[in-house]
Amino acid sequence: MGIRCKTRKLVSNTSSSKDPDPKLIHLSAAGPCSIEQYVAKKDRFRVAPTNKIPVSWPHDDKTRSFTDRQGVFDDALEDSTRDALKKFGIECRRTDVKKLTQRGFPEAEERTVVIQTRETQTDTTRWQEAVDCINEIINDAAAQAGTTMGVELESPYQWYYDISSAISPGTSIHKASLQIEHVVEAEVRKSCSGLWKSIAYHNRQHKLADSANIGFPSLTGVVKPTVIVFVTPGSMAHWGEVEAQIRRAIEAIRFEGDVEIALEILPGFNTPSTRSSTEYTPTTSRHPKCLIPVPIEVVWLLWLSSNTRG
Repeated sequence: MGIRCKTRKLVSNTSSSKDPDPKLIHLSAAGPCSIEQYVAKKDRFRVAPTNKIPVSWPHDDKTRSFTDRQGVFDDALEDSTRDALKKFGIECRRTDVKKLTQRGFPEAEERTVVIQTRETQTDTTRWQEAVDCINEIINDAAAQAGTTMGVELESPYQWYYDISSAISPGTSIHKASLQIEHVVEAEVRKSCSGLWKSIAYHNRQHKLADSANIGFPSLTGVVKPTVIVFVTPGSMAHWGEVEAQIRRAIEAIRFEGDVEIALEILPGFNTPSTRSSTEYTPTTSRHPKCLIPVPIEVVWLLWLSSNTRG
């Protein structure tokens, strides 16, 4: 009985359990690191070249159809990319050239070759080697053309690509959220003072879950009630310790029932859901730094903001 709080663990793409990745030891024990580094090290199904990290989710996709694929990444370069993947035992589903920017940083736009693997690919032990190899190939071609390009390797149905929907009132999760919100806010104010932007209580589900019955059936119906703490992009902290403190504060609360709720610390600002609710008419609120229009039917619930509550 009570509230069980789950967090995603730091993972390694290259090391066995007998040989811990020193980067993970650094992030979990030595710190501090940026919030983007911390989040990236929780996702083994999305990999960037060594010493780089993928553009953090949530991000904005500013890709222009056809235009951004033209030029450097031609058919010959795509063939070289696929050949390199085969050497590392990786099956390619498709390649795209995208312009991804971390939300709130439009000036950071860069063309990136996004390589998607087959849904059946679960062994990521050679992904880092593959990305580094492909990065050299693409960098050489881009340099000859007087430009730059990034590279990312991902499994579309397995990397962290969650979006939000509202928690239904009257449910045990809703009651638990109401009970923990003041404790969570107090702990967030204490453990990451000056860094946090907002706290949200959402149901989270993979963005492609609605189509997962075609591509990756195990995602269908997986909805995770989640406390999301949004912090300023680029913030440096001992994020493993911060996360552990918030988790312990949540689990210490007495609750008459048995519920499981996830905890995420993410860079950026609270952005309402892209999923609608047909079960009830929700209420809407918006972070003052969100500049996009927010339809009433796509909302989040129980939002707290450092800008609206002192």
